[in-house]
Amino acid sequence: MALIKIKSLVITGLLVLPMLGWAQTTVTQLKSSNNQQKMENKNVIGKVFVPKSSLEEFRKQNITGAFLKALPGFIKGQSYEMLDDSGNLNLVSVTTWLNQEAYEHAEKSLKEYYKSINFNPMTYRERLKITAEHGVYSMHDY
Repeated sequence: MALIKIKSLVITGLLVLPMLGWAQTTVTQLKSSNNQQKMENKNVIGKVFVPKSSLEEFRKQNITGAFLKALPGFIKGQSYEMLDDSGNLNLVSVTTWLNQEAYEHAEKSLKEYYKSINFNPMTYRERLKITAEHGVYSMHDY
């Protein structure tokens, strides 16, 4: 009986151990592939300043985020907000796109969308005294 159990364990070991090695190699390859994909993702990081006097109207404008979410290559969008001591809004937004191509398509599509609804973002910013800047970044883990 003990000999049968030992043979079963050996046979199981011969079958399972190679699969464990394959699984470990696959996990390593997936991590490497995931890191490569993260480096190919394009993150648009924006910094926006909204004066307290424009905050209410700014909060009503909610057309950009909903539009971007529906575009191909959109991965995620997040915003971080902080009110300063004077009640002004400081906002940082991070929008992640699959790659450079998806980002470029989104940028073009957004301009076309704004034109179709007669929205001029520069006039809007000037009127509300909003300042904004953004850049496109690649992500690297540290």
